[in-house]
Amino acid sequence: MKNKIKLNTNSESFVKWIFRAEDELSSVVFIFISIINANNARFFPLFQNSNKIRFVYFKGLPLKYSDRICIKIFAALQMVFKKKIERYQTIHFFNTKINFKNRIQILHIDDPEYTKSFENNLKMWEEKNAVGNRVSRIICTNSFTQNWLSTIVKFSEIHVIEQGLNIVPTSKMKERKSFICAYSSPYICYGKDKNSNHSAYGADILIDEIIPGLLKRDKKIMFYIIGRVGKHAREKLEAFPNVKLFGLVGTDENEKILSYCDVGLYSRKFDHKRSVLKIFSYLGSGLPVVTFDLIDTEIIKLEKFGFSVSTTSQFIDRVIELKESPQTYRDFQSIIFLNRKKYTWKSLAQKMDNLIYL
Repeated sequence: MKNKIKLNTNSESFVKWIFRAEDELSSVVFIFISIINANNARFFPLFQNSNKIRFVYFKGLPLKYSDRICIKIFAALQMVFKKKIERYQTIHFFNTKINFKNRIQILHIDDPEYTKSFENNLKMWEEKNAVGNRVSRIICTNSFTQNWLSTIVKFSEIHVIEQGLNIVPTSKMKERKSFICAYSSPYICYGKDKNSNHSAYGADILIDEIIPGLLKRDKKIMFYIIGRVGKHAREKLEAFPNVKLFGLVGTDENEKILSYCDVGLYSRKFDHKRSVLKIFSYLGSGLPVVTFDLIDTEIIKLEKFGFSVSTTSQFIDRVIELKESPQTYRDFQSIIFLNRKKYTWKSLAQKMDNLIYL
């Protein structure tokens, strides 16, 4: 989500960091902050809740198409100050192309690529660290990825740090006057939209099956759609009654909108075999979730945070059940309120910080 970045006391711009003579922190991460595009919704809150990591950022420009150039400049500057970076005991990074010699190297794999090329890059990175007598650690978001990685690497420790959430304050169980289904995604595309066939941004199932199917069962159900909507997706969605479009909003605004909703929808059938962050955004706002049964959404089934289904008709049935059965709804929401704390960014950052000293 595009958002106003909140920085902690361990954060400083790359320019300011250049003139830092000493650092009391032994761990560092370098992150690019876009001014015009959505930023990574996992890494910012995870590192900003850490007490032990120096967060060095490089901001982009408010100019269209400028991010790619700025990212290249940022990468080049890191090479210029390579020796300064290597003074830190631990470095956190996000791809295997990094070429630093810090003693502890922590690779974060958010969106794994289950390809032979990715496997080879991992092996090469690990072998370089082994030759240099460096410690290799990998952080992923789910047990499936962890098990897959364990068949590839030989020396690296592999740890799961799940996707996280911010808890939206709720004084009591929601007393509903209307029933609102939420769908939140950075981009929502359909038909002739540029990314309509994208596995993460295409919304054909939502638009062609879920919304019309639910409205056929209950004309009073409402839908809050949050994200940048493509032209053709907009035309189709605006033709439905009870659909409200919010556009691409920041994290805080997204959470505020979700807090007015009753159920979170994850209506994609393609399984990336990773952990999906938007599921946790729903949970942070106390929403039971209805999803297809995927590795991407396994948290819902494991923790009993909602329904995982196999077919579209089951998906629609379960949403209707949550609307028509207050007891079922309260049961799910009670479980969410009781168990979501361990997935807060603060809890996950503490878990990550502990890896530095293992």
